[in-house]
Amino acid sequence: MKIIVNRGFDKLFARIVIGKDAQKTISCPTQQDYYDLDTKKGEQIVVKLRYPSTFTYTIASIDADDDNQVYYICPTGLFKKWTALNYMLLPGICLLLFILKIAVPGLCDHIFAGSMALWALSLICMGFCQHFPLTRKNIFKTIRIWFRKFMNEIG
Repeated sequence: MKIIVNRGFDKLFARIVIGKDAQKTISCPTQQDYYDLDTKKGEQIVVKLRYPSTFTYTIASIDADDDNQVYYICPTGLFKKWTALNYMLLPGICLLLFILKIAVPGLCDHIFAGSMALWALSLICMGFCQHFPLTRKNIFKTIRIWFRKFMNEIG
């Protein structure tokens, strides 16, 4: 079984920890996004992210069918859009409003303060959503890729 994890832009420093049947199997370094794993049918594979601050949370739980499976774990589309909003769009709007605030004093003071509060609130909510198991299911998705068995038969 091969497991490929797309951690996302905001989790670059997190390690991937893979456990098999409730035992820690491997802790991948921060540069490695995949791992080949020998599994048997019926084994429970748990994929977690571990941050340098020793905070760990589960992003996927997989029941192994056979050894020729490829699983791709990635952020959902909604979470990718939320990340783009938090790290690209809102900072740009805040910078633009800050420049307007300096250029024309008193014009955009309340709008700038509101946009900064919105950006901070969005970042805080994004951080808290990753701590709750119910919302974490909506952050990462697991995709089973079937072509590996076919590729092994060809060559």
